[in-house]
Amino acid sequence: LLISKSGTGNIPPASPSKIPAARYLGVLAVIPGLIVAIPLMQTQTKLQTAFYAFVEEGDVAAAQVKADFFEEIENGAPGNPIIAIYAANSLYIDKAYREAAEASRRAISIDPTDYRAWWFLASSLESIDRKTAIDARSEAIKLSPLNVDDLLNQVKNYIAVGDLANSKSLSERISQISPGSSQDVEAKTLIG
Repeated sequence: LLISKSGTGNIPPASPSKIPAARYLGVLAVIPGLIVAIPLMQTQTKLQTAFYAFVEEGDVAAAQVKADFFEEIENGAPGNPIIAIYAANSLYIDKAYREAAEASRRAISIDPTDYRAWWFLASSLESIDRKTAIDARSEAIKLSPLNVDDLLNQVKNYIAVGDLANSKSLSERISQISPGSSQDVEAKTLIG
């Protein structure tokens, strides 16, 4: 609250000669923000367009176009893994698992500690061939060691390669973390 010297709360109007300069300074102060904001808004619009673009399952050409579009957006924001994670998420939903795995790898190359990137890589690889997903799922487990869904998926991966010792070990770990859970029951059933 501004109070005049008289204490009435009425503020005398500024002199007309000072108003235009203040307006110009205000406009000049906004311009740098617009220079930064407009490209970000364009990137956000492109990202939303790509994310929500639906690709029919099995349409390899459309999945590649979508993946390329995401990569183009990523190139506009180097060093930011989020766009690659959105790409992996959207492509995974479309069941374009190879493209989702590639997007996950790009995110991991930027930030190897991002759980989501490892999850999408492991889940995409599991959808292609469980045998290829063990290393990626192990990284996801390192980043979220109490996630029993990840542990159960790794049990399935180890079973796929015939590694019953590691399968049993992880099944026991699930039992310790979440006894009686659906993951615990399923792991025990898979182990036999």
